[in-house]
Amino acid sequence: MPIPIQSKARILIVDDDPNTRSDLLWMLKPMDYSVMCAKGLGRALLEDVVTTSRSFRPHVAIVDVRLLDEYRDDRSGIDLLKHLQSAQCILYSAYLTAEVVRLTRDEAVTWVSKSESPQRLLDEVASAVRRICATYKGLTRQLPLDWESQQIVDAIFGPGSDIPPDVVDDILGLLFSDSRQIVLRTVGDTAASLVFAARSHSVILRAWPGNRLEPLMVKLAPAGRIQTEADNYHQHIKGNLRGRFHTALDGEIATFWDLGGVLYSFLGASAQNLVTFARFYEEQTDPREIVKPLEHFFGTVCDDLYRHRIDLDQPLFYAYDRLFGLEKLLSDPTLAGEYLSLPGIPVSLPHPVPWVLQHKDSVIPNASQAVTHGDLHGDNLLVDGTYAWPIDFEHSGPGPILRDFVRLEVDILTRLVPIPQDDLSGFCRLCLAAVEPLELTTASEPVTRSLSGSQARKPLEVIRRLRRLAHKATGYADSQEYAWGLLLDALYTASLPSTSPSQKTRTLLLGAVLCDRLQHWGAEDWPPPDWLQVRLGAVAVDPDLAVIRDLLLAAFTESTLRQLVKYSSNQVLRKLELEFSATDGMIILVAKTIDYCQRHNLLRVLLDEVKRANPDQYGRFEPRLPNYGVTG
Repeated sequence: MPIPIQSKARILIVDDDPNTRSDLLWMLKPMDYSVMCAKGLGRALLEDVVTTSRSFRPHVAIVDVRLLDEYRDDRSGIDLLKHLQSAQCILYSAYLTAEVVRLTRDEAVTWVSKSESPQRLLDEVASAVRRICATYKGLTRQLPLDWESQQIVDAIFGPGSDIPPDVVDDILGLLFSDSRQIVLRTVGDTAASLVFAARSHSVILRAWPGNRLEPLMVKLAPAGRIQTEADNYHQHIKGNLRGRFHTALDGEIATFWDLGGVLYSFLGASAQNLVTFARFYEEQTDPREIVKPLEHFFGTVCDDLYRHRIDLDQPLFYAYDRLFGLEKLLSDPTLAGEYLSLPGIPVSLPHPVPWVLQHKDSVIPNASQAVTHGDLHGDNLLVDGTYAWPIDFEHSGPGPILRDFVRLEVDILTRLVPIPQDDLSGFCRLCLAAVEPLELTTASEPVTRSLSGSQARKPLEVIRRLRRLAHKATGYADSQEYAWGLLLDALYTASLPSTSPSQKTRTLLLGAVLCDRLQHWGAEDWPPPDWLQVRLGAVAVDPDLAVIRDLLLAAFTESTLRQLVKYSSNQVLRKLELEFSATDGMIILVAKTIDYCQRHNLLRVLLDEVKRANPDQYGRFEPRLPNYGVTG
């Protein structure tokens, strides 16, 4: 149920005359305002105004024109207005000349002469308060269940900030200036929304002002970020999205001291039915359905943006550095070290931060740039199952053309995949499967041929389809451009203070695997043999592979398994014999066989060979064997 907003309007008095200050205090106190006077004289008074306004955050400021010299043409009060832009300012002076009025006409101030009736000043204060303070507008609002304005402030600015919670209500009042009632709901469940808010330092809510049936989306964030977002939207996005299904900023932004807000509407959508891509990914099991909204978004909505691509005239590292200050972020001493040592990873991995800094001048031929969204992770994309609508245009503008694709892929791999946080070995296998293909642009084979378990099949298939979209939409020619984009985005994510410790570890691990992949670009035998231990771990945790392992152990001896491979009717499977060594025991032979068949998409072929060689044992295990389709 919507509840009235109850907070006092804050009034700041700026006058060099102590008697005037006292008189104004005496006049305003009975009006139930919270009133404060700037202290001091001369320059000290001006400095106190700047300091006090930042902490007091007044709704209305009553400012004298002459604060330094009463007898000269002093305009120091006018100069202070730039520090009071969030407040409704009233110039209260005995020297309101035509020149003063002219100088402040563009400042949206009100003028009241000290020679006028005190009631005139009171009326102007009351009018100004009603324009900017939600309490005095009679605004009622209903926040999501268990939410309070203080929680929103803490999520955006961190616990312990001195920002009064009523600024949230004031921003809502400015955004919905024609409404007297607002109902607010989260996008998704409440708990997830609070977690995301704390990570992104912004809060996004669905809002129903008045009797509106279709909600708008309201974003609250620090005022400077909201202004940047609006500027980027109007400069780079507005008018450049195709089709009938895309996002539009609705009306003007609102800022009040530290906090800002912006409204979105979603052309062609019912905002009541939209969910974040992150939640959509979690709930859907079919990769084709997951990718469907992305196909329309990248293939239709963003088509004109990619058509206007231009050559990137610098290495990718410097393009990311220009956008995000990447080199400064990577100077964090917690990201240093020559090698990355992680529990459960038995191989030596290059630490991605020094590796990237050593190779930052690497040039990708024919790399290009275009206008992109710039921060397209799973919480910045809303979907309805068929179409997608992006939000948050703070980072929108010219940049590497693959930026949105790799941003989404990194988010899927390091945050959305439900591998347990402490299973770094399982996550490493997922990374190997994702980055092993030499040609990331190929349509069907790459990331499906090294599946590391049932949990990995969904993300790998989504990634495969996402990469196909990237190639179709942008026409990029060199897979190293995509791999470098993944690496740089992973490091950017790892360097953000808001990234959780578990995601930071995963992004660094993904980055390490990508560094080794790029270091050995062109090698057909990547990953190197000493990484076999990581890959063999898949047999222990994947029930499908464990059944195949048990079948091979039951059906063969060391010599008969070697013969099965050597005399296989499949030419590719016969090459597995070259990976066997004379000292390999049965366990290693079985593990190598499964690993090899995974990498070459031969598990179905292997099972068919086993069925012919030992039908009795195959029959025992057949009810538990995974279905890998039909050979040929």
